[in-house]
Amino acid sequence: MTASPRFRSLHLLVLAVLSLAPALRATAATTWDFRNGGAPETVVGGVFSIHRIFAVDGMTVDVTAWANTGTSPAGSFASGYIGRYDTGLGVCNQGEAQVVGGLSNCVFDGGIRNQVDNVGQQDLVLFVFSETVRLDALTIDPFGLFGRDVSFWIGDTANPLNMTGVTFAGLPGLGFGAQQDSLNGIGSEPLTIGLGGLTGNALLVGARYPADGLVDKFKIRSITTSPAVVPVPAAAWLLVSGLGVLGVARRRAARG
Repeated sequence: MTASPRFRSLHLLVLAVLSLAPALRATAATTWDFRNGGAPETVVGGVFSIHRIFAVDGMTVDVTAWANTGTSPAGSFASGYIGRYDTGLGVCNQGEAQVVGGLSNCVFDGGIRNQVDNVGQQDLVLFVFSETVRLDALTIDPFGLFGRDVSFWIGDTANPLNMTGVTFAGLPGLGFGAQQDSLNGIGSEPLTIGLGGLTGNALLVGARYPADGLVDKFKIRSITTSPAVVPVPAAAWLLVSGLGVLGVARRRAARG
């Protein structure tokens, strides 16, 4: 028996929904491990223009370091050195390099100096992903006993993004949302911080801004993201509805 045109149309509709279902169901989390030996990386650029590009699950994230050490205007962002160490990513900004003896200390000192901190200058780490993601969690790991307060911004930005000459007040103009703070007190153990499940292609992370007198220092151990997809319940409803209509059409065709 030849299927009716209506039946064929419904069949094609349901097949289309079924073809989209795997993507709509994709909710598996991705962990970006920034410790030595973690996610594979490609390193490009010089000391203060270095990019660490990590690849996981078919995506990439471009990581750079910044600090408010710029002079034009004063207090604007200038690039820094982003290092990778046993406990994660750390920063040596241009002001710190001058104090501790030059570029070599930024490259080879993986200890207490090369942390993300708010001592004197405000260190920042910028993550720009190759696609929009849902940002779920961030794990920090202090190298010693320090404050672990964190400030972060999530947004949709240019890729790559150059923040040279931009101030904190200019972050919304780059596509970032409002500053969010996670206040956690002093500790020496790794700490996982929720990022609220907000979506974007960029995450900017620093020690608490502005500093409150308590020294915050840490390295960035990992980030957890999830796919930014159409909500599954809507897709499931469409799929079930299509299958129901298809079942009715089949019964009518059989009776005809």
